[in-house]
Amino acid sequence: MKQFIVLAATLPLLLVFIMQFSADQQYRLSVVAVDDAVYAAKEMARQEGCFTPEIIDWLKQEISKKVKSVEPAEVVIGKGTDTEPVYRITAAGGTGLIHYQISVPMKNTMAGRSLLHASGEPVRWYIIDAYTPSELLPD
Repeated sequence: MKQFIVLAATLPLLLVFIMQFSADQQYRLSVVAVDDAVYAAKEMARQEGCFTPEIIDWLKQEISKKVKSVEPAEVVIGKGTDTEPVYRITAAGGTGLIHYQISVPMKNTMAGRSLLHASGEPVRWYIIDAYTPSELLPD
């Protein structure tokens, strides 16, 4: 009887570890989906010379479609993202690099969160902060 009581007390805690494997797999799939969407938007921005409002809207919608727990309004485009045209390196100078910062909140990354956090799970952010060369030529 003593063993049954100990099993009943510890089994729920052990199940959290098993459920965490599926939560980790779901998190990895979400990261890959965000990476794919950002890569496609980055390639569009290379052609345009910057992240235009159309590209930003497309990116937010694409991330929302691929990651069901994220709404388009939750995707944060950083202030450092180039929204003005950046030209390839010319005689006048400049780097010719387009800077972009995209932050996506990742939810449901921890199994058993209701047992461990009474107020809910803290939000984990997946942040991409990178550069890409512009292909836009000056007139």
